[in-house]
Amino acid sequence: MNVLDIVDLTVGFTVESGVSTVVDRVSFSVGQGEVVGLVGESGSGKSVTAMSIVSLLPSPPSQLLGGTVALNGVQISGLSNKELQKVRGAQVGFIFQEPMTSLNPVYTIGFQLIEAIRIHEKIKKSQARERSIDMLKRVGVSEPEIRMKQYPHELSGGLRQRVMITMAVLCRPQLLIADEPTTALDVTIQAQILQVLQGLKSELNLSMLLITHDLGVVSEVCDRVVVMYAGRIIEEGKTTDVLQHPQHPYTAALLQSSPSLDERVKRLSTIPGRVKAPQDRGAGCNFVDRCVNASTKCFEFEPELVASYGSQVACWNPVS
Repeated sequence: MNVLDIVDLTVGFTVESGVSTVVDRVSFSVGQGEVVGLVGESGSGKSVTAMSIVSLLPSPPSQLLGGTVALNGVQISGLSNKELQKVRGAQVGFIFQEPMTSLNPVYTIGFQLIEAIRIHEKIKKSQARERSIDMLKRVGVSEPEIRMKQYPHELSGGLRQRVMITMAVLCRPQLLIADEPTTALDVTIQAQILQVLQGLKSELNLSMLLITHDLGVVSEVCDRVVVMYAGRIIEEGKTTDVLQHPQHPYTAALLQSSPSLDERVKRLSTIPGRVKAPQDRGAGCNFVDRCVNASTKCFEFEPELVASYGSQVACWNPVS
């Protein structure tokens, strides 16, 4: 049984002209102990998809237009906020992109970690404190007893992110959702954070959904990759298959625009144009106006995901 099953998830936002669809019929799963990478440019719908799993988006303006989300076979889409509070943190842990906006600046690190445990478990404050210190040690935080007494602004960006990771796994969730967890960090700290996540995955038998635009990160830690564009999934498969033999022109273009240690180039490739705004999306493929392989059919009909060289791709003219 999969830890996470998303089927035809469709999410919209209320705007002046009506409801604009941001995530359109997205379906994928995360297996037990598996790391799945959700990849795409800004505006592709990655974060909206992730936040919609446990209804973290404000409603209004967001609303679930269709589809289901299930954890271990139990449907959680449509649960009340009170019921979802039992899921968040306990069954699903979140690591957000910018910890300074996620950690409360007026409370100490210790207070926030202890509170995160005691919301879900009836244990003594002293026990919650011991567990927090132990988990801080596991994620590589030096002098955890001192850090417990400090406030978020007193920590470096790397330490704040380690605290966020600690908070996300304190209650040993089955699924960890990491939304761009290394974006704001320098390269050295990025590598350390990825090492921490990989270690926790093995130690706690976590399943993980990793949202990123960095294909280098995907190649290091992900078992499978799901590529999103303009709110839809356009390619999905094993990481090695997708990265070595991309089938969608968009995936191929993303790879060409990523730096490589094996090849020295003066200037990286770029993808002309930008992702269409939700209100501008219509019939046909949404990548058509940026695609080098576009044909008349691409403008008129939306391609569905079909098997192609070990992956699934939604394209009328896949890369051969």
